Amino acid sequence: MAKAINGHGLGHFFPAQFFFQAHQHLFQGNAVQGVISLCAHTVHNKKESVLYINILADWVQPVSLNLALGIAGCSLKQYITLSDIVNQTLIPNAFVRWHCQALLQRRYDIQPLLNTLGMQLSDFDSDGYLLRAEQYAALIKQGIKLFDDESFGAMDPPLRNGTFEFMARACLHAANLEEAIQRMQHFFYLLDRPLAWQASQVQSQNILELQTPDSQTHSYFVAYWLAVVWRFLCWLIDTPIKLSRVEFAFSTPDFAHEIRPVFADLTHYGQSKNALYFAKSFLTLPVKQTPRSLQTYLINVPECLLSHYKQDLSVARRIREYLESLPDLSQAQLGTTAARFNCSEQTLIRALRQEQQKFSDIRDKIRKQRAGYLLLTTDLSVSHIAHRLGFSETSAFHRCFRKWHGQTPQQFRQASGQSTTTM
Repeated sequence: MAKAINGHGLGHFFPAQFFFQAHQHLFQGNAVQGVISLCAHTVHNKKESVLYINILADWVQPVSLNLALGIAGCSLKQYITLSDIVNQTLIPNAFVRWHCQALLQRRYDIQPLLNTLGMQLSDFDSDGYLLRAEQYAALIKQGIKLFDDESFGAMDPPLRNGTFEFMARACLHAANLEEAIQRMQHFFYLLDRPLAWQASQVQSQNILELQTPDSQTHSYFVAYWLAVVWRFLCWLIDTPIKLSRVEFAFSTPDFAHEIRPVFADLTHYGQSKNALYFAKSFLTLPVKQTPRSLQTYLINVPECLLSHYKQDLSVARRIREYLESLPDLSQAQLGTTAARFNCSEQTLIRALRQEQQKFSDIRDKIRKQRAGYLLLTTDLSVSHIAHRLGFSETSAFHRCFRKWHGQTPQQFRQASGQSTTTM
């Protein structure tokens, strides 16, 4: 049993205290019952619950699942529901309705967007979960592109497609978080829209307020931008910013229970302003991101809307962060990645399969982003870039690049006016 714990290779994903206490139970001769009881007492949220029960099922099959469920007081039906929500990262139907209703207020025709999902707006009338996170993210991205509006109809004239990206670039070279917030404030001031960010300090707290007319009517826009800006600031300094309070000027929606986890259960409605509260001590932390890391962040902005910064327990996200940190993706192989996380290749494949993910898909998404970045910002030859991305042959890189962008690497580079070096 001790070998099973050490060899399972998931120590990187779970608190050290978990394994320390588990070993204590093993030495006391009460392995299965002790470890399962420990799991039941260390569950804090839905995601941890599913992950702990899954890992137990791998350790002490075939009776572990029923035993773990019994001790945790969770029925098989509840477990399956939780597992679906967690492993597929399903989005509440209420969020989809909220998003669509915001667009309809501006008389945008949303049916073409829903057609891409093969759905009608009425499909989301009932409570539940129909869309996965990536589908919801695609819905947001496609809507922004189709309507050229990042305010989802809240601003007139609208916030054009690319507003957030240019704001992010303006903040990227700030010395610290305080300067980044000042740059963000100035950026929106220059837009000449009925929208502004105001920073103030009261005692030990920094208050970042989103000022916009008619928050009640445009509640989705307010909640979306507060969530995205909070996560963006966390990302800028590479540190989770712990909120102490979140205020909304609009009244409590019927689905407030679905919003609470997005803002760490700190939401207050019917307030005088829309604002994030956090400790002033974060303001002096340095900005740590680069133009290259920004490209990856921009790809994932809609997906990260509903997740807490660096609190996602998924194996896929940990692997993605590891691969993104590699300067040379020729090292991004399944075997070396499994060794990095102290597990076998098969263990890593099984863990990703539980989340409906594949190692190759994660790696290819990073390859696609980095290929474009290297072609546009460096004079490296195509063959050199292919090697940097982990392709054994340049021809294989050409085939993948055509699949990603519909053109060759040379054509992609020429379109930007860059060098056409190929050797």
